[in-house]
Amino acid sequence: MASSLVMGLDLGNTSCSVAVYRQGAVDVIANEQGSRTTPSCIAFTEVETLLGESARSQLVRNKENTIVDGLRLLGREYDDEDFQTEMASWRFNVTKGKDGSPQVNVQLKGEAKSFAASRLLSLLFGRLRADADAWANEPMKEAVVAVPADFSERQREALKE
Repeated sequence: MASSLVMGLDLGNTSCSVAVYRQGAVDVIANEQGSRTTPSCIAFTEVETLLGESARSQLVRNKENTIVDGLRLLGREYDDEDFQTEMASWRFNVTKGKDGSPQVNVQLKGEAKSFAASRLLSLLFGRLRADADAWANEPMKEAVVAVPADFSERQREALKE
């Protein structure tokens, strides 16, 4: 029998939330810290990759390896003038990828690594999905995704990919 559960993701530039629709009701799922919102933050350390609140909590001491506003990278061109203006305020390092898209450069476990925006988003998405799967005691197979209102059509298409 097919599951009647549907996961809803609200992906925001500063925070995200996940909900599950079941039997005509929507439940907003709490994360490991008990919060119903998860910071849209990813941090890379000498030991691990941190997501959400744990990533945000060490922002001050690991600013070059902590990605905030990472969703803004999705579907953007590195050389775009507006993107360059936004990038000037970030503490993490962004360079131009081979395809002209932005790449985030960090140190992870002592090694230099580059991540495309889509990879960063998949890490965050995976975390939210794991929270929903754990809450429902079964894997989510369907999802509805909401994105920031200021997302361009190109950013929406990049998210779909």
